Amino acid sequence: MPVISAIRGDKIKQLLRTGETVLEMESPHNVLAVEGVGPGAVVFITETGAEEIRRGTEGLVCSVISIHRGFARNTSPYDDEWEIQRVRLRLRLEGHARISKYNDVEKRAEVKTSAHAIIG
Repeated sequence: MPVISAIRGDKIKQLLRTGETVLEMESPHNVLAVEGVGPGAVVFITETGAEEIRRGTEGLVCSVISIHRGFARNTSPYDDEWEIQRVRLRLRLEGHARISKYNDVEKRAEVKTSAHAIIG
């Protein structure tokens, strides 16, 4: 399953408190991690930074309620024009999990919950 990393603690707390949250991401590693993800998919999110993720990293398994992809353009008169890709994910909490196997290149993981293993 795709791994979304370096998520702010307040978003994790909101997800634990309400069962749902919205993530707005611009970081290239997270935008690429959710390439091809659509509603109904399952993702793993963690506060841990992308470089520190390994077997045993704890986080949350969430299902994707909705996803919106877009671009933001900077046209400042003092800078070159550039675009950045943004992704907005609405997530529903499915449970706590721990990474059992991680592919750093593809940013994908297999995770284990207290009930069973989820192959992603």
